[in-house]
Amino acid sequence: MFESKSSLVTLGGAPAAALLYSHAAHISGEVRTTPLLKNPSQPSLYFLSLKGISVGKTRLAVPEAKLRSTIIDSGASITTLPEAVYEAVKAEFAEQVGLPPTGVVEGSALDLCFALPVTALWRRPPVPSLTLHLDGADWELPRGNYVFEDLAARVMCVVLDAAPGDQTVIGNFQQQNTHVVYDLENDWLSFAPARCDSLVASL
Repeated sequence: MFESKSSLVTLGGAPAAALLYSHAAHISGEVRTTPLLKNPSQPSLYFLSLKGISVGKTRLAVPEAKLRSTIIDSGASITTLPEAVYEAVKAEFAEQVGLPPTGVVEGSALDLCFALPVTALWRRPPVPSLTLHLDGADWELPRGNYVFEDLAARVMCVVLDAAPGDQTVIGNFQQQNTHVVYDLENDWLSFAPARCDSLVASL
């Protein structure tokens, strides 16, 4: 458990991101705040109220009930979604990206992948945004927090996966270069973009 006010910064740039913890409550920049919810049956988990998901400008027609059980977990590698929600996200990305799908990439469990054109070597293709609509706060993920590109293999994957059951887990890949503050005394979670490489250099 975190203490009353604790902060976490997830460092990007590697498949297995590093995490920094501190008990400093200061957070600055474009701060967004959403309630932390309690679940008596799972008191050690940090629940959030996820209202919806948008790919680009399209808000997915996913019933809010399918997103009711959402947690944020820095110990989980990537974000996982209930099967029906993942399939809706997958279909919308496939429609908007406009590149040939490749299926599962060898050596990876990711299956929302696309073949990159040779022009990607000097000009990255556009990718629709991915936004998590939380209670009172929209979390629009930077491209590097949900897209993995292997230019040598000419493949690009959206770093999300399906999981059995009804729980959505926001993992640490999606939290890269983000300052996250858990205010357990007041039941709030705040987050803002961070330059984690600069933070490490100052330690």
